[in-house]
Amino acid sequence: MFIENTFDPSNKNWAFMQDNAPPHISKYAMKWCKDNQIDVLKWPATSPDLNRIENLWDHIDKELRKMKPKNVIELQDMIQDI
Repeated sequence: MFIENTFDPSNKNWAFMQDNAPPHISKYAMKWCKDNQIDVLKWPATSPDLNRIENLWDHIDKELRKMKPKNVIELQDMIQDI
């Protein structure tokens, strides 16, 4: 799970904003949040306008489609450039 690689247990200012996507509400994800005392913020299922990160992902997606990376290394480099 991505959050396991970035989570800092010493920082108690975490909140998990989930949009009811199946990976976000899986038993494993919800148990992990509970075990790590992460507050889970519930959002309506199809409301990307409430979640600013969705606008960022949309921008990244559009830029990458223009650039057309040929392999994973190019993709990583292009994401860094965006």
